[in-house]
Amino acid sequence: MREKFSRRRLPHWDLPGATYFITTCLLGSIPAQGLVEIERFRSSLERQPKPAGLSAEDWKTKKWKQVFAKYDDWLDRRLA
Repeated sequence: MREKFSRRRLPHWDLPGATYFITTCLLGSIPAQGLVEIERFRSSLERQPKPAGLSAEDWKTKKWKQVFAKYDDWLDRRLA
């Protein structure tokens, strides 16, 4: 099969068997500052001892939910 050239908004080359590199910029993605904050938060949770009355599995789940909430918070922000 031969290469295929097409025009839409930008020209496209489709080469059978070729490897493509794609760069995207997603509106609403988490900026570097947010990723650093989330990682610091996750690290601080990992250093905390398991609360009394929680199983190891429940503590793991609770930490995961808290980190997930941080991701959610950053994704919900409207940064200009």
